[in-house]
Amino acid sequence: MFYPPRPSNLNSVTQTEGSAKCQKCQHLPLNKSCKEFKDAHGFTSDWQSQEESDKERYRIPENMNLDHYRGFIGAVRHIYMRASPAYLSVMSPHERCVLLRNRGDIEEYARLLEMSRHLQRGQFLDDKTESSYVTERVQTWVGPDLKGLQVCGAAFVRGGRWYLGHVPGTYIFKFRGYQRIRRGMDACLSPVVIFTEDDFEYMGQVPRHERVHTLRLRQLFGSLLRLFISELQVHAGFRHGSKYPDHEELLSCENVESALVFKNIWDCWRSAHLEDPKWPDAKTQDDFISHPKILETAWLLDWLAHLRSGKDQPQQPLEMLLVGATNKEIPKLAELWHERQKATALRMLASGKREGLFIYEVDIHHFYNQAPFDSDIWNPAVFNSFPDLERPLVPAAERKAALTENRSSDRFVTMASIFSLRGLFSRQTAPATPTTRLFSTTANMLARTPPKPAAKKPAATTPRRKHVQAKSENFYRIRTLRQNMFSPAPPPLRMARLRYLRHWTIHRAWQLFRRQQHLATEQERHRIYSGMYNACEELRKTVGPGNRDEGYLYRVAMEKKGVWGTDAIPIEYARYQTDFPAKNAWNHDWKRHSD
Repeated sequence: MFYPPRPSNLNSVTQTEGSAKCQKCQHLPLNKSCKEFKDAHGFTSDWQSQEESDKERYRIPENMNLDHYRGFIGAVRHIYMRASPAYLSVMSPHERCVLLRNRGDIEEYARLLEMSRHLQRGQFLDDKTESSYVTERVQTWVGPDLKGLQVCGAAFVRGGRWYLGHVPGTYIFKFRGYQRIRRGMDACLSPVVIFTEDDFEYMGQVPRHERVHTLRLRQLFGSLLRLFISELQVHAGFRHGSKYPDHEELLSCENVESALVFKNIWDCWRSAHLEDPKWPDAKTQDDFISHPKILETAWLLDWLAHLRSGKDQPQQPLEMLLVGATNKEIPKLAELWHERQKATALRMLASGKREGLFIYEVDIHHFYNQAPFDSDIWNPAVFNSFPDLERPLVPAAERKAALTENRSSDRFVTMASIFSLRGLFSRQTAPATPTTRLFSTTANMLARTPPKPAAKKPAATTPRRKHVQAKSENFYRIRTLRQNMFSPAPPPLRMARLRYLRHWTIHRAWQLFRRQQHLATEQERHRIYSGMYNACEELRKTVGPGNRDEGYLYRVAMEKKGVWGTDAIPIEYARYQTDFPAKNAWNHDWKRHSD
């Protein structure tokens, strides 16, 4: 039998593909699917990640920002420790200049915080409870249920702190039906007005600081890197090990701190697209668009771009990767993330709970962008405005000794407890005292020896004790009269404002108590009436007893025989009482005239 000749290069091609396989691809079939490839390489969990809550997403960035502030506090403490004359005398002019400049920046930041506390003292804050004095309860139909939502009044928003003290990330709703509520009346006496979800408009979140958003974006770099590399390897197939040899090293990185790593990924992505113009297909694009971290990254990039440099700026490799993988522009992806956040906020609104929600009745973002709130301590821009402290230049000969000293001081700063800046700047610098250890450890400084204290000469005579005059019996009375002779200075105007606020708070608490009493009484009466009504309905539908027809028991119950006594009638049926009764109270012979 004749067989056709076999191609000579078929075996070599198969061996080449087999040798190009990585260790994880050895057990995959030739007609593998995309899911099987991702399962074998551990990419499935990256694509199945669910959307996290806002609190979970920003937990690590908020802690990192707080650690940054704690590091600043430790540096402040270290600077004030070195600002004593004993340390300044042994410093170089450059180190002394840098230290004094840092201390000036620290004191300027402390004055900013103190001024903020002074200006905002006594203004309104929302305690985020159901009985907050800055809110009004509004009955709203949320789906099939009637919920009571707390709405912050416009007067309190205008006279309050930054977003009334709500933490960054709180979802905001604008209430558009507040003008229909009759103000100035007791809540329990005012007419009940029912609202719907259409009266609430989603307005975003309480702003966070730019540093927190930047830290969140850096936290997403590792997940984004795995998503893009997984699609590149799926497209390359068994040849991904030889085609992208540096990807395995990138996947092993625990923390990705810079966005420059995406430049290599973008070059690989562009080359793969030039080789296959139909890639990525529609399914791959939908997978990227539906992934929450892709949408969140697009929103962060769009927000930071508008904040820092504005529009019409050249795109970075990460932005081009997002556009190439989704076939949508960055603003469109940011709108999709905004819609997701809006849906989350509406679910929280439907729950009827106050946690994580801020409902108001004015245009709040334009209002809080005004100048009076630029110095509010609740504004993240004020709290995070502490200066970046300079570091003096250390000579190469003293670098090792300086590193040794810095290591010991850093250990001291790390173990120190966190304290308030206000308490720090209110203390005076400790006076200079002789220390047993000098600041520098150079040879010249170690050669110096402190001067010996001069010996004290014994006193020739004992100093005479001063005569203490005896106190009279009226000494304490006279001292008290002198202390109270002049009337104290009148309190500042803010004290009257606080007294008014306390009085109004008590009045508001009394109104809330009366409302609760009226509501409890109304509910109890409604329960009694409903019980009587249901009992009468059962009697009206009952047949019997015996041969009695339906409703006999109801008619007997409505007659009320024996209620007012035996064979008696209600007093309402009796004739009117008069002072002089008539002899003939009823004219039985009277008849209507025929004409």
